[in-house]
Amino acid sequence: MVDIKPDVLSLLIAINDVHAFINKKNDATSLTNFEQQYRKLLTSCLAQNKEMLFVLGLPFCVPTGSRKNEFDQWHTPTIERAEIVQSIAKDFNDV
Repeated sequence: MVDIKPDVLSLLIAINDVHAFINKKNDATSLTNFEQQYRKLLTSCLAQNKEMLFVLGLPFCVPTGSRKNEFDQWHTPTIERAEIVQSIAKDFNDV
């Protein structure tokens, strides 16, 4: 096992959660659980390196290809998760 302790960690999380939500999969996570798990992940990373900088990408979807006809279905849950990521970024003083 490699012991890696990065100074910067870039994350782009949530669009797979939107996919699970739209397809009503059993493993789809609620917005509350999504936020709790995201915060838990970042807190765990900070325990390894207190100076770690997080670059949190906002989830997005583009109305092209197979999503063109389903964009309305994808847009709102994607924005909801993006707002959570923005809130988390503020709380963790991240980019």
